[in-house]
Amino acid sequence: MSSCPAEPPGRARPSAWPTLCASALILGAGLWAAHSVTQGWRSWTSEDARRNQAAATGLALPDMPLLLEDGSPAQLHALLRQGPTVLMLIYTRCNSVCRVGGSDFALLQSQLQAASPTAIGGSAAPPTRLRLLQLSFDTQADRPAALRAWAQQQRADPKHWRVGVPQNSADAQALLRTLQVQVLPDGQGGYEHDAAFLMVDTQARVRRVLDLSAVADALAWGRWLQP
Repeated sequence: MSSCPAEPPGRARPSAWPTLCASALILGAGLWAAHSVTQGWRSWTSEDARRNQAAATGLALPDMPLLLEDGSPAQLHALLRQGPTVLMLIYTRCNSVCRVGGSDFALLQSQLQAASPTAIGGSAAPPTRLRLLQLSFDTQADRPAALRAWAQQQRADPKHWRVGVPQNSADAQALLRTLQVQVLPDGQGGYEHDAAFLMVDTQARVRRVLDLSAVADALAWGRWLQP
């Protein structure tokens, strides 16, 4: 049986150190890049990164003119100064996550109504200033008539729950970018999009991103964010 030929006498065996050093440098660069991209190993998805950023520094929302469900104009920052706000992005033709979020908003609204002094016989329980706001990103289809129909379907009480839309598509896109929300055509005339409860303070900063249905957490954060 033949065997591998022996190395010629006097020829030095090539050193493996250059290859090992190069591999170590490549590995180190990869680890450093991963550490940076994942915010110090805290996030492996874009949603993790968004939640970490909101918790660490907040997401500052741009001010913009809105149209509300009753046809009146409003400024986003002025609405947010009224109290801590649960913000959710929707479009009124949505039959999936927006409907789920609407049901959760209805639960939140019932809790807020029950906590109001008039609802509890004028007792000494402190009222919460938590507000509910749904903003559509579909600036073409969701004009005030569509917003009003949506609000009526959801039984939104304007004392607690408003529905609006940016007055132009450029502002809607700026809002999506700031909130890092992905919106993609679903191939059926609608959209697939991220949905969450965005806890916004009175300085127009998103301080927490919560899952839909996290009603108790939203109420707790609303109390914590009250100035």
